[in-house]
Amino acid sequence: MDPLDFCRQVMADYEEQWTEARGHQERHPLRAKMHALEALMDRLRGGEGFERLLQQARASDDPALYLLCEELCARWGQAAQRKR
Repeated sequence: MDPLDFCRQVMADYEEQWTEARGHQERHPLRAKMHALEALMDRLRGGEGFERLLQQARASDDPALYLLCEELCARWGQAAQRKR
């Protein structure tokens, strides 16, 4: 699976969760992950490598980015296993 397509699927999942939660406050952790994912997707569109971005983000001081990338790493690994 293409990393950008993978991120789009994750974003669609987050948007569905956000809609079901009826859009809590803007600083909700899910909303923060959505913003962090959008920034990550922009970097992917700019040609940066997905695995490298994930590793850099996991070392970040930004808690939202760290949480996002921990989740993405797990989901990316699961997607790779299903592909086999």
